Amino acid sequence: MFNIFKKKKEEDHSSNSGVTSPNSQQYYNNNNNNTQQYYNNNTNNNNNNNNNNNNNNNNNNNNNNNNNGNNSNNYYNNSNNNNLNNQIQELPSLNEIQILTEHKLPIQTLLKIDSERLASASDDGVILIWSISSGRLLMRLDGHTQRVTCLLSFSNILVSGSMDKKIKMWDLNKIPIYNEENKSHQLECLKTLEEKPKKSLKFLEKIPGGFCSISNDDDIIVWSEEGEFKRIIERTEKEYTHGMLCVNNFIIVAGSSSPFLIAYQYDLEKKTEKTLGQSDITHNDIVTSLFNISNDRFVTGSKDQTIIVWCSKTLSPLYQQQCKKSINYLFPICSGDFLLATINKGFSIFDTTKGGSTILEFSPPTKEDSNYIEINGAITLYNNTKILTWAGSRVSVWNWPHEIMFNNNNNSFNNNNNNNNSSNNSIQSLSSSFYGAFNLSGSIGNNNNSNSSGNNNNNSSNGNNNKNKLKLPLRPTFIGDMKGHTESITCVSILSDNSIATGSLDNTIILWKDGKYQSETRTCVANFLLNDFHARNNAQYIEHYADDQEKIVVIQESYSVDESNFD
Repeated sequence: MFNIFKKKKEEDHSSNSGVTSPNSQQYYNNNNNNTQQYYNNNTNNNNNNNNNNNNNNNNNNNNNNNNNGNNSNNYYNNSNNNNLNNQIQELPSLNEIQILTEHKLPIQTLLKIDSERLASASDDGVILIWSISSGRLLMRLDGHTQRVTCLLSFSNILVSGSMDKKIKMWDLNKIPIYNEENKSHQLECLKTLEEKPKKSLKFLEKIPGGFCSISNDDDIIVWSEEGEFKRIIERTEKEYTHGMLCVNNFIIVAGSSSPFLIAYQYDLEKKTEKTLGQSDITHNDIVTSLFNISNDRFVTGSKDQTIIVWCSKTLSPLYQQQCKKSINYLFPICSGDFLLATINKGFSIFDTTKGGSTILEFSPPTKEDSNYIEINGAITLYNNTKILTWAGSRVSVWNWPHEIMFNNNNNSFNNNNNNNNSSNNSIQSLSSSFYGAFNLSGSIGNNNNSNSSGNNNNNSSNGNNNKNKLKLPLRPTFIGDMKGHTESITCVSILSDNSIATGSLDNTIILWKDGKYQSETRTCVANFLLNDFHARNNAQYIEHYADDQEKIVVIQESYSVDESNFD
């Protein structure tokens, strides 16, 4: 069962080490007070009832057989216990958290440097480097005098931009110096770039051989990877900047007035610019999100309630998707074949290979709209099988019929259903029956159990008929909320396919991890260390030692995540 977290205790903020023990943070909570013990109570009651029936009533087996024949929707009978346990195990369990509390002011930026290191920056002008695996503070980067607004990394070189109009470069390979005053290892700045930016830094963007920087109401500055100044690109419209994206040899800048998207060629000395959009396909309001979704396409979302997919080579629009409300955030799925978009208080998934057809949609019911708040962003985890959205101080987890992504059309979807009855029966049960029975905080969509015939064969045929009549857009199912922050979440970083980091206005960072995977990893590491000890003293353990080394590598690779499309 998916575990829900309650708000952290006050003593978590006073931790001297900046890290709260992960074991002490395995909370199990939900929005509904009665729901917290829902599963345990029902499971215990079922087990007690089954034991009493088996011990005290020999006719119970006959009753169970009658129930199986006459009531196929009984989710609590013995014949379904094994399937129910399997379904519970399929739910995500980000139930191991680490709270990092070294920052003194709100967190503004998170950046995953590599598989082991996470950088965070806040309003206090301090950048901290953390160990992702242990949550330990590795080093402290002091130098900026105002809020750090953007981070960028080139292997072991970290680049930071701030409201103090300075760009700093840090060599993470250098050995930090221990500082007695703040009880941390402090890294000295490698280089400061302050002669060119005239205003507070807003964005940093990688380009081949270097990076670009941009300030509000200012020009674009091109730098080499070593921090050498190369050139200034004068902007046609010097206005408030909402975003910047590198596409081929162009830098696309999102401004605050029409034209809202202008592309500048960064590899030429002379001024070369291009306005994006045609008269019939263009944005008519501020662009809120820009993403490269593949090598040949990029996408933009706007407050004008539209999403446009563009050709990267020609910078021309391929098609425009009209939505019901303004776009807040875009996230590509499956190498850009699908697009997850947060739209005001809801979200949708579009198929970019079929002209933007909507395959999944959620929006609050009209009567309950006032109970929802605007969703700031959304991502997918667990091989795109679970959707995570964040709004306010909580992260919400959703289940959706993700198997539709692996089918090009409804016919192939139906054929796969017929060829894989056993696996699809499990998916059917998980998406409807299971959540219909264990409704943690109210399921979204129609989970009605209309198959009430007297035998399993009829149920199976009805289920296949329902699949054949699959209608788009589909509806997600709400699993539960992950609560840990006390104030709004400002930034999210994907650490792996089963872990994320969140930064908040409450000055804290939370690492959300899969407890089951973390336990397996710790066991594997412990075995590795034990075998390492024995291998040094006894030749017969060398074979086992080598096996465990390979196992650790396999585990790490299986849970790696491609962040090329995540910004």
